[in-house]
Formats: sequence, C-alpha cells, structure tokens
Amino acid sequence: MITGKSIELEKAKTDFEKLIKENSLNKNFEKFKVVNNETNDFLGIAKLEVYEGNSQGVEIGYMLSPQY
Repeated sequence: MITGKSIELEKAKTDFEKLIKENSLNKNFEKFKVVNNETNDFLGIAKLEVYEGNSQGVEIGYMLSPQY
C-alpha cells in the first residue's frame, strides 16, 4: 500500500519479503520498475496484480517519483 508515510525498518523488511514472494508466484505479474529507456533514469514503480482466488480480475497501479 502506498501511503506517503514512513514505516519502521522491520515493517519495511517484512513488506519487501512479501513482495519478493509474490513476484515469484507469477513472472508475468506483480511489481515492476519504471525507467526512461533513453536515459535509464528510474521513474517509479508499477504493478499488475491478479486478485487472489480470481483469475478473471487484476489490479493495475503505479507510483511515479515526484519529479515525474
């Protein structure tokens, strides 16, 4: 979840481990980095997430760095 608020280190570690596990479940979905192909600058993140237990529904989301 993107809240714009900082979190404790242990919560960040737990969230990161969950992200890694989710990404390993389906290589075509989950979280991705967004980069400018010409400059290789990091722009933000995007996700394509299959709803748990529902192969017919997906969620698409993104978060870009403030300068973009």
